[in-house]
Parts: sequence; C-alpha cells; structure tokens
Amino acid sequence: MFFTSSREGGYGGTDIWFSLKIGGEWQEPVNAGPQINTPQNEQTPALICIEEEIVVDGKIRPYREMALFFASDGHGGFGGYDLFKAVHEGPYWDKWNLPQNLGLPINSIRNDRYFNLCPDSNRLFFSSDRDGSNFEKMFVAYTRFTIPGYKVQETEDGERIYTPIEPQEGDGRDAEEPLRPEFITFRGRLTDDQGRPVEADINFSGYPSGKLYRKVVATDEDGYYEVTIPWADPYHVVINPDGYMIHQQRVPAPNDDEPVELNFAITALLLDKVFVFNNIQFEFDKATIMEESHQILNDIVLTLLNNPEVSLGISGHTCNIGAEDYNQKLSERRAKAVVDYLIDKQIQADRLQYMGYGESDPLNDNSTPEQRALNRRVEVKVIE
Repeated sequence: MFFTSSREGGYGGTDIWFSLKIGGEWQEPVNAGPQINTPQNEQTPALICIEEEIVVDGKIRPYREMALFFASDGHGGFGGYDLFKAVHEGPYWDKWNLPQNLGLPINSIRNDRYFNLCPDSNRLFFSSDRDGSNFEKMFVAYTRFTIPGYKVQETEDGERIYTPIEPQEGDGRDAEEPLRPEFITFRGRLTDDQGRPVEADINFSGYPSGKLYRKVVATDEDGYYEVTIPWADPYHVVINPDGYMIHQQRVPAPNDDEPVELNFAITALLLDKVFVFNNIQFEFDKATIMEESHQILNDIVLTLLNNPEVSLGISGHTCNIGAEDYNQKLSERRAKAVVDYLIDKQIQADRLQYMGYGESDPLNDNSTPEQRALNRRVEVKVIE
C-alpha cells in the first residue's frame, strides 16, 4: 500500500511511503526513497501495472512494467503540482527510475493530481484546478504515453539518458509471420443527411492487443477529421451530438497502413421528421420485441437522453396478411411495446405517444414478400 504522510523520517513536506501486508498484518511503513521524494511535497500515489505487446526486432513480445504515478511540487514541472511517472526497478519498493513529467496537456501551470489509469484501457482520470476556480475538477484523457516505458538515468553532469525498457522474452511470433500494421489512420467528413458539415465528437473504441482503447476526435467547422489509432479489428464508432439521431457503426480494419477514407452522415432531429425502422423485430404474431432489436431501441434511448427537449410519436404498421381489424390491434400493441421498452429505460412517459395504423398506411402494394416485410415497420416521429 502506497500513501502520503508528513511523518518524521521523510525528506521534507509530505512524502510517499509504502507498507507491505504480510501474514494479514501491515508492516512498519517505509519511505519510497529520494528518487521519488524531495524536500517539497509528493502525494496522491497510484501504483499501476502496464502490460502490452510491442514489436522488437520484427517479433511481437510481451511487455510489462510496474510504475508509480504521483503528484509533486518538488520535481521540475510547469507550476503547482505536476503528475509524474517513475518505473519500478526491483526487487524492493524503494528502487525507482528517475520520475518523468507526464507533460502537456496532462499537466498545467496549476495543480494536477490524483492520476488513475483505467485497467486494460488508454483512458485516464486526474484532477486539476487549471480553470482558476480554486476548486479541483475531474478531467478525462485518452493517451498511450505509458507505453513503452523508459529507464531514466542521470550522468555526473546532470544529463538525462532515456533507455527503452527491454520486453520479456518468450511468447513472441516469428519475424516470418506477416505483421499487421501498428496503426490505422482514418480521415473523412461528418455531414447531416442534407450534406451539410457537422461539428461533433467522433468516438472510436476497439481492442488492440485484447485491451480496451478509446479515442475521441473532433471535426472542424467544415466537418473534416483525421485520427491515427492503434490497429484493432474492428473499431466501433459512436457519434451522438445534440440535435441528431445517434449514429453507431462497426468499422473493419485495413490490412495495410494506407489511410482509410471514412465518411459519416447523421440525421437531424427536426420537427415532424420520421424515422422508419423495418428492423425492429417482434415474435411471430405477437407484440414481444425480439432481443436482436434491443440495440436499435437502445440507440433511440441514447438519443432521447442526449436531447431531453425532444418528444416522439411511435406508430406501428403491418402488411396486409390477416384480418384488417386484427392487424390494427396488433400494430397498436407493438407500438405500445416500443413505448414500454423506452419507459423501462428511464425515458419519461410524457415524452412518448403511440398509435397503431394496421395495414392502412403501406409503403408499397404488398405484392411481394420483400414489400410486405417493408410494410411491417415501426416509425418514430419527432413531435416536439
């Protein structure tokens, strides 16, 4: 356990200490040493194990490091408390490489502390009072600065030498085996369904080396973006700006390192705009929504949560197979089932209306099985 203390025996101010738990009992705390602590203040320690696969001499090798992330106003920084990373150099916990400042934009001229890296992810959280309010707020960032690690040594004249930490041997793949690209570059444009540019965040998430990775890129005023991210197959893309229907898309990875042109079009939530869903499936002759349709309805839920001023009218439609009166009642029950699903996901009931139209408003003449399938649909209309 690592913790902060101003107890006697430190180097000044508050220091970082650690204690081992042996046989169910905590041992006498030990100072983390002068490589970590200074005559000023060190605090908010977080011990994090980082595991990756990296390419060395044409082979993929496992890489692992244990690093201590902490805040300090005694090591060189930008001002106030800065966040630092020190790689452990065992076997005991008072041996560390020289701390590395995490740099911009993680650190600022004010106080930056409480680093936490999410497991199996490139997402991290930290606190900062950089907005000048004298209150620290939580910030989230996405970065891969932790890989690879470096052994940092200092010469007699004060020059710092950075040496990459060697990966572990074993479990590597032969160089003759084709290696996938290390990174993918996506570039393109985000527009609405009328071709007009949209400024919004585009969220990419995938599993390079089996670990969750997220990256958010913002489009410019003309809707263009470009992002370079670690290779993973596939990436899942989510675009969910205010005033638009949420857009989700699965993007397969290319087999080479050439940039990929990837454009997106999203639909504005305009008054009286109708969204047609032929792929909301129900059990045969019932109003029970099939599980494979839940993701479609969940997209509607996310859109409503992101646009609390929007209300929807849900209408059910059938083809012409069966009695007209029966189809009318079935369409009503199916429209109500959709509304009930949305309410169950915490959407307020007063934002939703439903109506069944049976077979009275077909999209075509029901002359083929494919046309009848199109007529069996749920429509969602923006009413406020």
